[in-house]
Amino acid sequence: MDALDDVDLMDALDLEEPDTVIGETVCFKGALQFQRLLRIDGQFEGELTSGGSLIIGPTAVVRANIQLRSARIEGQLVGDICVQELLELRAGAKVTGQISAGTLTVEEDVQINGYVKVGKLA
Repeated sequence: MDALDDVDLMDALDLEEPDTVIGETVCFKGALQFQRLLRIDGQFEGELTSGGSLIIGPTAVVRANIQLRSARIEGQLVGDICVQELLELRAGAKVTGQISAGTLTVEEDVQINGYVKVGKLA
């Protein structure tokens, strides 16, 4: 996968409708598995596993260990995240925990407190 494919993947997240949305006023605790796209704008605590993609919106607070294909983080994540392909950290994102990703993009004004591994062996 080259950089162009990564950009296409994240652009696709902008166009694709999530299968499930955890709204701003929702708190969810537990283990959640999904196949395509999940968007979290509220609070989630537990474990997320997927062969799909995740968007953590700017109002979200997520306390979870996460394993999936790709993700965009705009809000707050406390926990370890392992992404096979592209992890995009947008302005205002706060991540506390270990990050492992095939490819990582980081905008200005992102806070990371933890270890970061990027590349095919990550």
